[in-house]
Amino acid sequence: MSNEKVTVTKEVAEAILQLRRECVGNYRIINRVQCAAETGPALTLKAWAFYSSSKGTPDKLMQALVNGYEVERTPHDQLREYYESNSAWVEDPGSYVPTERQRFIGRNQGVLKTLKILGITVEGVNDLFPKEAPL
Repeated sequence: MSNEKVTVTKEVAEAILQLRRECVGNYRIINRVQCAAETGPALTLKAWAFYSSSKGTPDKLMQALVNGYEVERTPHDQLREYYESNSAWVEDPGSYVPTERQRFIGRNQGVLKTLKILGITVEGVNDLFPKEAPL
């Protein structure tokens, strides 16, 4: 088994954290996961490690418990980071020429317009603006 960190979904990370709060150690978490039958965090981990067609496996679950894990960035996370990086350029007038500022503003307007057309809300991006705001 590798000493590398495993990348897990947000749901898997939340399930691990919840079980860590309730359990003493890794062995008890694995035991709960193996016996999980109803609902809850153990069943979330069991589905990821044993039954899903995702990237999870029993070995990766053990690796995540022992070596730690990183939470997979969702498309919403990636879009929020892109939006925030453009906003940082817009808010720092000393680091670019005026035409660059317009380009960053245009990128963010494109993001907002696309989200509005698709009817998608991304926390930290378009939820800051009223739905009727003109773009």
